[in-house]
Amino acid sequence: ELVLQTRGKKMKADKKILNRSQVRICPGWSVIVLFICLQSTILCFRSHCQTVTLDQVIRFAQENSPEALRIKTSRDNKYWQWKKYKSQYKPQMVLNFTFPHFQKQNIPVRQEDGSIIYKSIDQSHSTAALSVEQNIGLTGGVLYLNTDLARFDDFRQDVTSYSGAPFYVGFEQPLFAFNNLKWMNLIEPLKLEESLREYAEGIEEIAYNTTLRYFDLLISQINYQIAALNKANADTIYRVGTEKYSMGKISRNE
Repeated sequence: ELVLQTRGKKMKADKKILNRSQVRICPGWSVIVLFICLQSTILCFRSHCQTVTLDQVIRFAQENSPEALRIKTSRDNKYWQWKKYKSQYKPQMVLNFTFPHFQKQNIPVRQEDGSIIYKSIDQSHSTAALSVEQNIGLTGGVLYLNTDLARFDDFRQDVTSYSGAPFYVGFEQPLFAFNNLKWMNLIEPLKLEESLREYAEGIEEIAYNTTLRYFDLLISQINYQIAALNKANADTIYRVGTEKYSMGKISRNE
């Protein structure tokens, strides 16, 4: 058994259950606790000591340490990249709209005799198109359903005209282009699995490093208590020797 003396109280730690050991965190150990928790903040007041178990320290480090936040953020980024890849296999609706383009100017018009006459125009033109697209991962093509409408206004002649198509279906297939969807279908699941494994490895590495520093602190506390006990014994021996010397029972060299 390991016996720790802290502020007049004894604490025992069995070597066979080190994973259930407890450490009393006093003001003198605050800096070490910060190091254990990987720069996370732990408050320890002078009025009392906080007792923490190894599981509590590991859990705190895995949830709040900067390294834990980093690997969690990396995992979430890879996850949403994977979700973005999956969304490319779902039908997508695309709306294209061109705001009215107003045009008012004088343009040259060449006549039959070769002369040029400038005519004034006052027009506007706008378009709107709606399409539903579906990517085909096997071939890399796109199947689409479109509808569009265009409007033309001539303000000088007070004429408005429309043109468009109710709907039309098409299929766009590159013949000699790189099939990006096919390769993404092979790579993206591997990237997601890699990110999950990196996260699990990072969490275990945090637990490993925290455990090392936890028991470094535990050993430091034991050494501190042993040193304090040795100092107290030495002070006692010194006082006894001083008394004996004053009574003339021992010489100065003794």
